[in-house]
Amino acid sequence: PQELEQESYFLKILNLCYGEMLEEMNLMELRIQQRNDLRDCRVLDLPKREDIGSLEMLLSSFSQKKELKGTSVKLDESLKEGKIVAKLGKGAFKTAFLVKFPDGQTRVISIGVSKKGKEDILRENEVLRSIREKAVKKPEQFKNLQIVDSAYLLPLRDSEFGQVVVSQMYTPFFKEGGYESEPQQFMSFVQGCIEGLYQFRTQLNRNHHDIKPANMMRTDKNDCVVMDFGSATLLGSEPKEGTALYISPGDRDKNGILSEDIKGTRDVFAMSLSLISLYYGKEYKDILNDCKNRTRGKKCFDELARKIKKDMQKTNPLLGKLLAEGLEYNKKKRMSFIEF
Repeated sequence: PQELEQESYFLKILNLCYGEMLEEMNLMELRIQQRNDLRDCRVLDLPKREDIGSLEMLLSSFSQKKELKGTSVKLDESLKEGKIVAKLGKGAFKTAFLVKFPDGQTRVISIGVSKKGKEDILRENEVLRSIREKAVKKPEQFKNLQIVDSAYLLPLRDSEFGQVVVSQMYTPFFKEGGYESEPQQFMSFVQGCIEGLYQFRTQLNRNHHDIKPANMMRTDKNDCVVMDFGSATLLGSEPKEGTALYISPGDRDKNGILSEDIKGTRDVFAMSLSLISLYYGKEYKDILNDCKNRTRGKKCFDELARKIKKDMQKTNPLLGKLLAEGLEYNKKKRMSFIEF
């Protein structure tokens, strides 16, 4: 929050997220909205690795913090013996640890806390449970969606809620240099990504609303897995914000507000942009830097669309055309997810 008081910081955020729409917006109103959103959803500073032994000790250390007193989490007995091997990193909400168990198996334990997050946590827990139940009956059909071993809620004081999620180890699909020289492997991953999101939409009746490279991983069998369902909403319901960088500025009204997304066009844009990022092996900001028009507007996305069509002409022209069309700036002209 202290950093967010700086006007220059806000202007950078606004320009990055909204580009050409800045002149039409109420700057002050949006600035306050951004500040409140970022303050309400935070990632805790967690204890250093050398201070942590088992998961039980980790959660106990949470309860010693002032804002977390009253935490009470009952883990399965089998989980209590897990030893933390490494801290894998922090996301917007959760921090992930690699944990090894006495039987030699490793699992990823993700832990997060948010003042504003009760609704998001309950929503994600419901989605994770639904996927797990469906995957038991049809494992092949749901192999491209994250299936967790278990998910716990952390009831905290002052209306705060936390979450502990236990899952298998996934590895990033992103790699430096991309997949221009490995078109078959890339196509296999694309098919898995689309299949996972298709099942998510048709079987769970939801939009994902937070598709980005960090949420597209691979299993040890090299299958694509789509994960992170905290922003997922039922079709026709009020949309969640998700990650602003993977939302077309053209999806917002003049006040910067997102409307409902029955056709799933927002997921089409985010998926197209994410797959292009993975194809080139470049972070989003680096892709923008390669464009002549670096502002996140229609000209920039049109330029990127022409580039991907040209670069995939020899390896997979149909996919290049599809990704290019998915970058349509105007959501009313963009194809629906089912059409994609």
